[in-house]
Amino acid sequence: MKGSTDLNIAVREEIGSPDLFVGRQRELDHLLDWLGLAKKNLSKPMALLARRRMGKTALVQRFFNVLYTRNDSEIVPVYFRIPEKRYHLRDFSDLFYRTLLSHYFAFQTRQTEFIENPADLSQLKELAREDAAILGDIRIMQGYLEQADQKNAWDHAHRACHRLSALKDVRIVQILDAFQLLDSSVYEKEGAEKPLQLTSSHLFTRPSKHASLILTSCDVDWLSQIPEKMSARFDAYYLGHFQENEALAAVYNYARCYEHEISDESALWISRACNKDPYYIACIFESRFSPKDLTTVKGVREVLDFETSYPKGRLARLWFEYFKDEIHRVNDRDAKRVVLYLTQLGLRERTRHQIQGDLDLKMHAQELEERLQQLVAAGILARGKANWTFRGLDDAIFEMVFHKTFEPEGENLAAATRKIEERMDALTAQVAAEIADDYPYKDEAAEKRARYKVAWDKQSRLPLKDLSHGIGRPLAVFGAYVLVAKKIISPGGVETMEYKVYEKRASGSGMGLIVEATVRTLPSTTDQCDHLSEETYTLFFSEQSIEKTMQRLLWESGILSANGADYRIY
Repeated sequence: MKGSTDLNIAVREEIGSPDLFVGRQRELDHLLDWLGLAKKNLSKPMALLARRRMGKTALVQRFFNVLYTRNDSEIVPVYFRIPEKRYHLRDFSDLFYRTLLSHYFAFQTRQTEFIENPADLSQLKELAREDAAILGDIRIMQGYLEQADQKNAWDHAHRACHRLSALKDVRIVQILDAFQLLDSSVYEKEGAEKPLQLTSSHLFTRPSKHASLILTSCDVDWLSQIPEKMSARFDAYYLGHFQENEALAAVYNYARCYEHEISDESALWISRACNKDPYYIACIFESRFSPKDLTTVKGVREVLDFETSYPKGRLARLWFEYFKDEIHRVNDRDAKRVVLYLTQLGLRERTRHQIQGDLDLKMHAQELEERLQQLVAAGILARGKANWTFRGLDDAIFEMVFHKTFEPEGENLAAATRKIEERMDALTAQVAAEIADDYPYKDEAAEKRARYKVAWDKQSRLPLKDLSHGIGRPLAVFGAYVLVAKKIISPGGVETMEYKVYEKRASGSGMGLIVEATVRTLPSTTDQCDHLSEETYTLFFSEQSIEKTMQRLLWESGILSANGADYRIY
């Protein structure tokens, strides 16, 4: 299975269409840098931490698919997402073991059928029939399962990557997604009331020389809750919101994929009002609100009001899960007071003693400290610049949901609503001013915006006749166009081809997109010319002169050609 960029989608990405994945280049680069250190035995296990719906799963699934596509014989990726269902230890050990080995064989054989549906033990033995070491390992696991020896079955399963990497002398990158569920999903026996605490199996395992571990957790304060000796073994990476250009790219990308018309003003407003949060942005385009008009800020605000109202809106349901799970667990009344108090302060920080004094809380200082830490771990509050200070999230959408959910008739609701409306009005004025002043789109945002514009106009190419003074001597004038993307490739045996994407922005002239392909070694065969046609370039430019035969082949393919003597960009 391939994505639009020839990425092997070996693990089906939870985000849906692979084309919906945007941004996160810094994070992917960080993971690749970590991988480079891992290959030299210099990296620690990594903990990727963020609240729910921040894109942790999408990121590690994409990372797995990148590694699978690279097909580096020294790096074998395996991926396991902890399921959100009750498991007996024996069955969970079986699933865990079979999944890891299935991914190992899928990588080695380049066959992906066992990635989504792990092979059973008999199939694994068949895959390992010519490998005595792995075959013996599978038979040991089978023996533990048949004897219902749960403890040894789990020990054998969770150490599988360490043994396998040593046996085959390869670096195995083990990705454990939703790691926090490992302490809530598995039970020793049927009817047991308390789940087993299995995260310690990995925390206390001595780091392997060959097997590297990446885990994700929605508990953003996870490392502070394990023994200091253990937390020192992990590199924590906190997944935050998009950068502005990434958020804008996401807005235009969703608009194109979901076929929703937007304006530049509404796009910029969505990216900022949604706090550059990937899930918030997705919810706007996937909202069931009707009629939905995303071309105006007014229309978007109506959608946002719907989405932050419980139980109709997805955004409201997301945060309500947190409120239900965490605020009720911590202490319903006092927790709500603390969250409301800090939320009203914006980014201003308060110490535990200040919070206790201002709210006159009747509890021991240590008890309050523990509850504050729980709220931070849940992603409902944030730590300040110092470890002993706390603050609100400075998230208007969170504030909307919180007040609508917990204060439908409270005296603070009217004041909070006015504050949020004023904040949104100010954002609307700011965005309108920036758009009027020609907002500087750049990087991925500029590219996705151009793709959206062309797709919305139902165009895949700019009509070339509009740019040519006769097919015998084309002259492309690009005065109204702006460069939005650039890449170096080597397709079809052609040495060093560079292509650039230009977007037309001239006022009142409509939307256009031009792809310029530049080569320094001219294609000399019909096959290579056909390859250019398959790549759907609209303009072919050569620094060398173009033979008449070559020109005819390009023109027949609908590709405008030009050389250095008769082509320039203003």
